[in-house]
Amino acid sequence: MKGIQPLIGAIMLISIILVLAAMLSPWLTRLVQDSQNQTGEDVNREIYCRDMSYDFVQDYGTNGVDWSFTGSDYLRVKIKNYGTNNVYGFSFEFELADYSIIRFKATDASQKTMVNPLRPQESAIIEADITQDLTQDLRKVSVRNSMDCVPVSMEV
Repeated sequence: MKGIQPLIGAIMLISIILVLAAMLSPWLTRLVQDSQNQTGEDVNREIYCRDMSYDFVQDYGTNGVDWSFTGSDYLRVKIKNYGTNNVYGFSFEFELADYSIIRFKATDASQKTMVNPLRPQESAIIEADITQDLTQDLRKVSVRNSMDCVPVSMEV
């Protein structure tokens, strides 16, 4: 009997380890795959963003920005793609006099898309789709793109 008890204990210990491994294996596999996918996406985004460069065209409006918040509110920017990648999916971030921040998309008519992007060395006028009445002075305008890399900002 003395030799059987350690054998039974060892078999039970191995069984518990195998059951735990079977329960944790799918979770660990999914965790590793998600980490690899996220890392791959981050690397692709970094490579894409590294070759992206766009900025305001200074000879348009005030340093590339034209706006009016009296009557029918509008804000337009002229930007040029100085990078080697196409840029699209623009949105705006306004900082108002009270330091509040408001975000707007570009109008459908002026928006650049994956099918019709802002190509390297091209410039375009992008207009904000202002959906609320703005009464404060504008402090700063930021223009972002769909990849949210290399946003450009202009204090006005």
